[in-house]
Amino acid sequence: MLKFRHEWKYLVSSQQIATLELRMNAILSSDANASGTGRKEYRITSLYFDDCHLSCYYENENGNDPRQKWRIRIYNHSSDKIFLEKKQKVKGMTRKERCLLEKTEALKLIHGDYNFASDKWPLKEFLIIARTRAFSPSVITEYDRIPYVYPIGNVRITLDRNISSSMDFDRFFDDRITVRPVLARGMHLLEVKYDELLPSFIFQALSMEALQRSAFSKYYLCRRYCLSQPVNKPFSYEDSAAGDEGHSDQVTVEEGQNEGSNKPDDSPNKVVGAVENSGEGHGSQAGEGNIV
Repeated sequence: MLKFRHEWKYLVSSQQIATLELRMNAILSSDANASGTGRKEYRITSLYFDDCHLSCYYENENGNDPRQKWRIRIYNHSSDKIFLEKKQKVKGMTRKERCLLEKTEALKLIHGDYNFASDKWPLKEFLIIARTRAFSPSVITEYDRIPYVYPIGNVRITLDRNISSSMDFDRFFDDRITVRPVLARGMHLLEVKYDELLPSFIFQALSMEALQRSAFSKYYLCRRYCLSQPVNKPFSYEDSAAGDEGHSDQVTVEEGQNEGSNKPDDSPNKVVGAVENSGEGHGSQAGEGNIV
């Protein structure tokens, strides 16, 4: 049975991600699927589905618990392995189920053809939900990932750079698709995932001044960008400050008042160690008992 996992996310600068990469190279192994003569990385392209009411989008914005998202994911623009993934979030914990798709199956889903049968799970479930809720492609996210793993605690540390958005659904399998960056220049994402525990030496290596934990969702930010930003204007935090309270474009929030929500929170910034022991929001799911 698949486990629910802890998942922490932090926005980091180019300087911070360079420091973290040096630290992780010294203590962790790269994911076996990553390639490169120097930096071990791969490109992830995901196509998300939503209904005509953008229910998944607004569930994310409102911090609904539980909630789930559906996506097709490929690596390095290759159709050799195509995955349909269901990602769930329950009480601050996440779980991912997935199955392999044939390219013909993936193309049918992308073009809204859900009238076929399959015994593969979770494809079978997706087909029922997609027909019932009239799913359609919502947005494509793309980014470069530097992945590290550690077996004890099933730890996975990832550094995600060049996060971009696209609506170019018909070219999903092309080597290059039209994308637009959605973060301010020099901003990237650190993700920390583990099962029961996060070894203390990894936690210490991740500790960095002003590293702020955030309820970050690539799907939410990329979809919001497509909804609200002009074609020639990338997302900026300066512009987001002008938004209405509770509806700002800034979705990089501190865990706290609205658990799991992408809406801004007025609580002060916290460093990693403070979040670890804060007991606020999702921090209570990852308290001192999980550090060894």
